[in-house]
Amino acid sequence: MNNGGISEPFSEQRENNNGPNNNESKYRRLYESMMDGFAQVDMQGKIIEFNDAFAKMLGYSPNELLHLTYLDFTPEKWHIFETQIIKEQVLVRGYSDIYEKEYRRKDGTIFPIELRTILLADNDGKPRGMWAIVRNITERKRSNDLLKKSEARFKTIAEGSPIGIFMNEPDGTASYINPALEKILGINKEQALGKGWAENIHPEDKQYVINSFNQLLVSSIEQEIEARWIRKPDNSVRINKIHAISVRDGDQILGYIGTVEDITERKLNEEKLHESEMKFRLMFDQSPIAVSTATPDFHFTSANKAICHFLGYAEDELKKMTIQEVTYTEDIAFNDRNLNDLLNGNIDHIVMDKRYLRKDGKIVWGHLLVGKVTGPDGKLLYLLTVIEDITERKKIETKLIDNEKKYRELVENANSIILRVDLNGKINFINKYGLNFFGYSKEEIIGHHVIGTIVPIRDSTNRDLSKLVSDILTNPKDFEQNINENIKRNGERVWVNWTNKVITNKKNQIVEILTIGSDITDYKRSEAALNKERDLIKRIADTSPVGINFVDKEGKVTFINNQASKIVGISQKDSIKLPYNAQILKLSKFDGTPLAEGEMPFEQVKNKLSPVENILMTIETPEGKQKFLSINATPVFSETGEFDGMVSSLEDITERKKAEEELHNYHIKLEELVKERTAKLEQANKELEAFSYSVSHDLRAPLRAINGYSEILLEDYGTSLPANSTKYLTSIIDNVHRMNQLIDDLLNLSKSSRQEVVWSTINMEELVKKVFEEQKTLLEDRNIEFSVMDLPVTRGDSSLIRQVWENLISNAIKYTKHKKTAIIEVGSFLQDDTIIYYIKDNGAGFDMTYKDKLFGVFQRLHTSAEYEGTGVGLAIVKKIIQKHSGTVWAESVVGKGATFYFTIG
Repeated sequence: MNNGGISEPFSEQRENNNGPNNNESKYRRLYESMMDGFAQVDMQGKIIEFNDAFAKMLGYSPNELLHLTYLDFTPEKWHIFETQIIKEQVLVRGYSDIYEKEYRRKDGTIFPIELRTILLADNDGKPRGMWAIVRNITERKRSNDLLKKSEARFKTIAEGSPIGIFMNEPDGTASYINPALEKILGINKEQALGKGWAENIHPEDKQYVINSFNQLLVSSIEQEIEARWIRKPDNSVRINKIHAISVRDGDQILGYIGTVEDITERKLNEEKLHESEMKFRLMFDQSPIAVSTATPDFHFTSANKAICHFLGYAEDELKKMTIQEVTYTEDIAFNDRNLNDLLNGNIDHIVMDKRYLRKDGKIVWGHLLVGKVTGPDGKLLYLLTVIEDITERKKIETKLIDNEKKYRELVENANSIILRVDLNGKINFINKYGLNFFGYSKEEIIGHHVIGTIVPIRDSTNRDLSKLVSDILTNPKDFEQNINENIKRNGERVWVNWTNKVITNKKNQIVEILTIGSDITDYKRSEAALNKERDLIKRIADTSPVGINFVDKEGKVTFINNQASKIVGISQKDSIKLPYNAQILKLSKFDGTPLAEGEMPFEQVKNKLSPVENILMTIETPEGKQKFLSINATPVFSETGEFDGMVSSLEDITERKKAEEELHNYHIKLEELVKERTAKLEQANKELEAFSYSVSHDLRAPLRAINGYSEILLEDYGTSLPANSTKYLTSIIDNVHRMNQLIDDLLNLSKSSRQEVVWSTINMEELVKKVFEEQKTLLEDRNIEFSVMDLPVTRGDSSLIRQVWENLISNAIKYTKHKKTAIIEVGSFLQDDTIIYYIKDNGAGFDMTYKDKLFGVFQRLHTSAEYEGTGVGLAIVKKIIQKHSGTVWAESVVGKGATFYFTIG
């Protein structure tokens, strides 16, 4: 305490309370340590005593203060006011309400305070002085001013924004919507506030929207919703995109704020806007900002001095801990969700505020950025965290942060260009989307004139844009929305739809232009291309040899090309607006009977809502000519999916009709001739089949005799015969077997040539697996890796196609027998709309020089000593595939295997 004097009031306190001596010491320590100022004055206002906080607040030394009255450091404008407070409150009831005024420091600076004055009386009850408890409220005043400015700025942005903005209470009732949202929904504020905003949600989407908003009650995760609204008053269905976040004070939900954008046209006419990715520069170990690294399982691996100071731990202590151990208990779940999303690749990085628990038990707030650091191979090395201590800011700027967040979220994250331009046309603000869109850095564009930077002096059509800013300032109403060509930093010309709002001050003077733009370059290009395409289509239609016309949903002709006009014998001009069933055309069926109701092409298309083809009918032209027509027609639908008319093609087939009648008569004669020749062919096939059986039987009989006698000789005299004789007999038996196999293969070849294809659906994958399993049972100790890829179902003769797979798979097994592990793969692929089946092995292969001999009868590229066989199997495959209107071929490298391909027509 300065200059003594404090003992008197505390002594009086002690005497009045009859308290122990240590009370004086306790109250003195309390008095000395208070952050608020305490001062006692006599009834003339002279300073008698005070604490250190009071002296520091005013900047006077203790001796200086004791020679002053409180009026000496109170600005004169407050003298009368304070005199009234003392007279009307302090002297009446012994104390004042808490009130605000200003003090003047010794250096002359004025600062705001709040205080309460308490009357001191002697034992007789007479006033002898006053106590004042004083608090410096400069920071609070500054925060309040910032809050008011932020709210005003938010309101200005919101009211002038072309994007719908709303604020809801926690129960979902609307508390604010901006003019843009009124326009989007087609209702005014009075209709929207309360529950009115939700009344026009499309019934099918209403529950989805409600559930999405309810999700904000349990999670702070932003919600992005696309839903249909029924817009008033025309009841049109619009698609709106809603971006909403919850506004919270700690765990308490204060409400929601969000934006609404009508994306109906964008959904129909524009491609999705390019989304720019946020890139962050991570802080490193020696940064004065708190930085740490951690393993993927969240154990600290390093920590700089700043984070050690922030958390109160030494680096060695942190290295033995996890991120969760220093996270405040209530934030662990939220923290873990974000970390897991980062590790799982759901998000690229984490930016969040959370609470930490220091070593000394204190809770501190950190604003952190967490990113993944990967090696050249893309493998995660560690998590890098950068933390800003925001503890004090969280305490004193909660409301300010909330409002700034609203403004920042709206402006910086908007998928639109947002500019502020001063009265001289210079850019003083552009959001990130705008910078990315035009290709400038902030330093390159801020302070530069909008004309010549992002707006060309003249556009591609030579339109003068040099006075665009002055035109907006002069006639704001005429330029609330304008479309003009813009230019990027790289010189690319783009089209932007701008919404302009002049910003005024309290005196209603224009201070700047707020303008928000959407890229419509693709739309403009599409529009130009569409116009060009329409002109081209009309030119093509008019030069087409086929008649083309368009009938609207009412059944009236709205377009007819030159050829259609010639066919019906009515000029293009006279055809327009004629009904589709005009009596002047005298329409009928080919047999001359009138068309019944519903048989006209227009009626069929309108009823079925699908194309109709080859409708045959006759017309009689105004000149009396009868013509035979073939008509194809297809429906045309509006953007909303409703029937909007029909486009049809008319082909004059009169000459073809005559030719068809002649051809029909010729066909009758031809069919009789075919029947006669077919009977002869069937007789020849029967004779060939009898011959094949006879040859087979006659050849097999001597073979059986040769084989039987040879086996008897070996069995009865094998031991007494010379070695060469035994060898010769064994060779005879082997060749007899080979001859039998050759006869079987020749019969199969003959059979495959004669057999008619019986078409059915074939499950190729199932068939291949069955064939392999059957052949696998005949193998001894073979190590075969057999794989079947996806094989589409096909149409063909199941028995013949089975023979194809049996021959190809047995070949693959045969020619891989010298491999330690045989690898056989069966699969298919699509090429030029044709399914190609294949079987690939790692066997002996063949020289591609002789590929043309592969599929010939008795053509073999290996000796019988190397690989058994007759040289007929692939010839059978080729014959069967040809009967299926397909092709078969092979590719190979000697010693590396072969691949056989085939198609089915």
